[in-house]
Parts: sequence; C-alpha cells; structure tokens
Amino acid sequence: MKDEVKLFAAGRSPFVCRVKLALNMKGIKYQNLEEDLNNKSADLLRYNPVHKKVPVLVHNGNPIWESLVIVDYIDDVWKQVPLWPQDPYQKAIARSWAKFIDEKVAYSLRKVYQSNFNHDTEISQHFFLGLKGSFIKHLHDKCLPTKALTALLTLPLNTPSHQNGLLCVPSLYKVFSSNGGEQVVAEAYENLQILENELGVKGNKFFGGDNINMVDIAAGFIAYWLRLLEEATEIKIFSKVKFPKITKWADEFVNCQVVKEILPPKEPCLEHYKDRFGNKGVKVST
Repeated sequence: MKDEVKLFAAGRSPFVCRVKLALNMKGIKYQNLEEDLNNKSADLLRYNPVHKKVPVLVHNGNPIWESLVIVDYIDDVWKQVPLWPQDPYQKAIARSWAKFIDEKVAYSLRKVYQSNFNHDTEISQHFFLGLKGSFIKHLHDKCLPTKALTALLTLPLNTPSHQNGLLCVPSLYKVFSSNGGEQVVAEAYENLQILENELGVKGNKFFGGDNINMVDIAAGFIAYWLRLLEEATEIKIFSKVKFPKITKWADEFVNCQVVKEILPPKEPCLEHYKDRFGNKGVKVST
C-alpha cells in the first residue's frame, strides 16, 4: 500500500518548514495543503482540534500535530537519513537541546519582537477601562473594596463586566510584570549564548556534526526567520560579533540545498513581519 502523506501548511511558518525539511531530507513525497490562517479549513480544525494550527501531518488518514512531534514521527516511520543520533545517550542529549531551543530560545526571541513596551498609554487605557467596567458591574452589590478586588482578579479573563468595559487582569499583569525591554533582550542573549557555547565546544559544522539533525531542524528559525525579523523591525539581536559560531552555522544551514528548497521567498515574509511587528518591539542597542 502506497503511503498517503498530506501536510496542512502555511508557507511562511518556520514550524511548517521544520516538517518540510524533514520530509525533504528523507525524500518523502507529500501533498502540500496551503491554509488561509484567517479562514481555516474544516479539515484543519477537524485534524487539529486542540490547537487549530499548522502544521498538521496526515499519514494514511492519521493526523499528527506540533512540529517537533511530527518530525519525530517522520523519523520513526521512514528510517532513511536518520534525524536523531543512533546512540541512546547522544539521542537523549540531542532531545534535550531540541527542547531547550523550542521552549527557551524561541520563546525568549518571540518576546523581544512581540513586546510592546513603547505603548504604555494603550496599556493604561485597557487597564482603566477594565477597572471601570468591573466597578460598575459590582456597584449594585454594594461591594466592599476587598470583594471588588477579589471579583476583578477571579472572574474569567475578558468576561464582559459592563457594556463599556472588560476585565483588566491581562493589562494589570502586563503593567506590573514587565521590567522593561532590557530584561527581555538579556534573556534572549543568554539563551543564544548557551547555543554559541555548545557549538564552540563541539566545533562542528552543524549541531548534528557534519550533517543536519533534529537539533538543527529545531533551530532553523534562527538562521532564516530571525534575520527577517531583524530587517523588518530594525531590532538587531543576532550579530557576528556577539555570536560568531551561530552566525557561521546559520550561513551553512540556509545554504544547504535541501534547506534552500523548502524556504519561503524572502519578500512576502518580510512584508508580513513589517506589518505585524514593525516599530512595535523594544529598542536594542548594538
């Protein structure tokens, strides 16, 4: 029986490209189903009822979601060109690095570009509008201050508390939890430095040695998408001076033929990031 492989995708997504790279490295033919993320298909919602996001791989009718889970599945099913080290200990170490990249590095970099520390006025407006709405809702109860505060903090987020106001817990949290852009950038630098040190210790071309492996696939967004974000926002995180080994690795990675074949065109991605993140990030001095 011939394998039927479908990939629900969005071309500019670095997470989708993780899956495309794994499929390409193993020479697996698949049907690429491009999704409109503003109008998701019924099939996507049916196959990924948990997150309702791409990528989703459907293999012989069976759906798998989450990019690194999909890549892991691909490596289990198709044995050619192994993506994990064969030694159990080395495989465990590689898994740890992939997890670190996915949960720490990606998260800290995303915070740099999604943070909006220059929009304090907007934050304040949301906060006080929400506070007003909550106050009006509970006024008829003749609430004591403690009860009003308890209600404000415990009611579900974004629950309408008055026709002109929403609960303000998200804004309140944002105001008091942000220590400024410097802390966010410092966290991103720290995580990138850990990767820099790892490449320095091994002295390899890739995290996987002479060939791309799962750790490189996990880190691929640094090599291509981070540079697009930097160009779109003029927020420079990734530099040859600070991270020479990662920079060299990134150049090697994006120039591999198997990688170049699955990367999305630069200009549409760049325009998307300009629209989404332009002039919204923290200021970084390089």
